[in-house]
Formats: sequence, C-alpha cells, structure tokens
Amino acid sequence: NTSNDWLITGVQLEVGSVATPFEHRSYADQLVRCQRYFQTISRSSSTNSVDGTFAAGTCNDNASSGGILQVMVRFQTTMRAAPTMTQSGTFSHHVSGVNVADTTVAFNQAYIDGIKCTATQTAFVSADGSCGELISKYSDTSTTIMKATAEL
Repeated sequence: NTSNDWLITGVQLEVGSVATPFEHRSYADQLVRCQRYFQTISRSSSTNSVDGTFAAGTCNDNASSGGILQVMVRFQTTMRAAPTMTQSGTFSHHVSGVNVADTTVAFNQAYIDGIKCTATQTAFVSADGSCGELISKYSDTSTTIMKATAEL
C-alpha cells in the first residue's frame, strides 16, 4: 500500500537461536496478569462493585462533629506489590440509610490484596452523635475511580 504501514500479528520474539512453541494465552489469563500491576475500582466495574458499593467497614464518632470511617477495599487480583493509590471524583459513605460525601479520604495501608481507606465526614448523620455501624464505601457517579498501581 502507499501509506508504508506494515501490520503484523501473532508474533513471538525469542532470545537465542532456538524457537519455542507459540504461547497462547486466554483473555482472562492475560487480564489477571495485567491486574497484578494496575487495577481500577469504580461504580461501573461490576467485578468489585455492587450498585456502587465497594467495601464495608466501621465508623467512629469524631467528637460529635463528624465521623471517622474506615473500610478495607479488596482488589480483584492479588497485586505484585503493595500499590500506590490515587482517587478521582467524590466518594461517599452510606451511614444510617443516608449517603454522605467524604470530606477527606486517605489510603492508609496498602497491601497486595487490598487497601485500607479512612475518610472523615463533617456532616455525620446519627441523631445521637454516636456510630459504630456497618458502612460502605460508595460511588455516587460512574466517573468516580480509585486506581491501584504496582509498577516495576
């Protein structure tokens, strides 16, 4: 053709002079291998979210001025190392039947199988200022994303 493009597929490069049999990997196998290095957690990701809920955890009263909420978010696949975490968008916690946006979110402890998230809310919804119930990390929009990166 005139564009000088050369397209090729199904190639396996080898080191040395001896060729080995072609290695065929399924899409699922390749995805698991890639997720050891990078994962996204979002409302639109059905593998780690049910109707926007990612994790359950505990909540503690913060001097009746808000709540300190802690959840453990599990990864889809064990990562190769404890990842670096980033977040975009607004997450909220579901407490006492109400979704309340997080004021601050911190990724406190990263492990190869999950991440501990701590969030603070200024508008806690418990009538008596106490808490300690089951809560969930919740995404209000499909654009809210957590990213786990464990590059080499």
